[in-house]
Amino acid sequence: MESYLVRRAICKTSNNNYSDLFSEQLIGGGKNTLDSLKEYIEEREGSLVMPSPSKVVLGVSNSKIDEQTARIIYYLYETKLTKTSEGIFMESYNTCLAEQFMPKSCAAADVNWPKHADKDLEANRQELIGTLGNYFLLRVDDNEKAIKKAHNEGFAKKLSCMLGWCNNVRSSQKLTPTLAGWSEKDINVRNNSFAKLVNENIWNV
Repeated sequence: MESYLVRRAICKTSNNNYSDLFSEQLIGGGKNTLDSLKEYIEEREGSLVMPSPSKVVLGVSNSKIDEQTARIIYYLYETKLTKTSEGIFMESYNTCLAEQFMPKSCAAADVNWPKHADKDLEANRQELIGTLGNYFLLRVDDNEKAIKKAHNEGFAKKLSCMLGWCNNVRSSQKLTPTLAGWSEKDINVRNNSFAKLVNENIWNV
């Protein structure tokens, strides 16, 4: 069920008919094993269909995701990533924040990410900014205002905050060496890597 819901969130699938999913056929139909639930979901049609691997790849690369959705997806990913002999991710959802590293156009950003002269390249950047590959899960406690302030104070300040608040967040921490030169290429690479993880390991079907 988690795989189904997360894949739909990634693809921004319509939720208009969710009541049809949680019908008497599911609740009272004895769908109480993994195999029976999987079979039930695979039988769904229309807007309730399970997103295919190719749809997930397109969703990760093209869907503009809001902060709350990105936080849920990366938080669930983190709880799976750290559920090893090294210990379980102990942070609560409310102490985390999903932050876009490459910001939208603003005065402070122009020094590090000047606008492309080519309109198509700039439009592509603005699309990529909103995808999952540009989001990082941070452990911020009560520092959400600080990271938002850093966003407007420039690259160096935001980089410092991001590096400090990636502690104990393995999905973000391992990418911090690339942040000093973060570009559209890095976002694309991360999107492709994450889509592969979703399809083959984390929320496979």
